[in-house]
Amino acid sequence: MLEVMIPWMSELLQNAAHLVQGTAHMPLSDIGGALTPGQVVPTPGGGTPPPGFRKLEAMLSWMAWIVFGLCVAGVLIVAGRMAIKHQSGQGGAHASSLVWVLTACILAASASLLVTGILSVQE
Repeated sequence: MLEVMIPWMSELLQNAAHLVQGTAHMPLSDIGGALTPGQVVPTPGGGTPPPGFRKLEAMLSWMAWIVFGLCVAGVLIVAGRMAIKHQSGQGGAHASSLVWVLTACILAASASLLVTGILSVQE
């Protein structure tokens, strides 16, 4: 399963990086989409954001800080539990906990990249 997940996450992060770099106008065929060559991704244009957009943006920013703080705390908690259990020879038992915490970190970073890309397209 890991052999499938690593390339998938790599492709997801590369696509998110394309969005962040402002290349949302690239044909999807260049980034692995299902459109035929020559078709482009529609952009929302330069319209005005709806009322309350800045409040939503501030809320998403606060949520991102909280999630990243929880990810760091999760890694530290798992590391502390591993250090304590290492004395009794059970340090490897928490490896799955560390995998779950790091997966949450990857998902949070991916979501942050996607939201940043979407918000930068609208500005």
